[in-house]
Amino acid sequence: MSDKITAGLTVDTHNNTYSNSPKVEQHSASALSPTKLKLQGGQDPASPMGTDELEEWVKNLKHQVFRQKEKIDGTIGNLDEKLNILLAKQEYEYLKSYNIYVKRKEQELRDLINKLNERNANSTMKDDKINSLEKTIQSIRDDQIRMEEEKVKQAKSIK
Repeated sequence: MSDKITAGLTVDTHNNTYSNSPKVEQHSASALSPTKLKLQGGQDPASPMGTDELEEWVKNLKHQVFRQKEKIDGTIGNLDEKLNILLAKQEYEYLKSYNIYVKRKEQELRDLINKLNERNANSTMKDDKINSLEKTIQSIRDDQIRMEEEKVKQAKSIK
């Protein structure tokens, strides 16, 4: 397996040395060691790095870290924006569906109220008819009592 690794510092753990190596090739999947590293540019991996080179390497590394941080922050910011848009869309769809559900239930309730009113309307008509018949019965009784009284008066006047 041949993996290319871009590195600014090579550390030899066997000899406790380090070196500045801009490009390193790894020819196997095993751990890095001085015997398995081949530098491009002909530098010796065991040669020590100068203070200026080390400072430059640290500066470059900090710059790379800062760029990566900016990329990650941008990605996270985009994810936040996308998540907010998605949540707003889902909230809108939920409220829209809920509104439709409520309107259907309101219509069902109106239909039930109308049916109840129709039944009560028939009931009201029946009640009106019963009241009218009761009034008729009462007026017939009143007429009967009045006629009885007249009959009694006429019977007294005949005697």
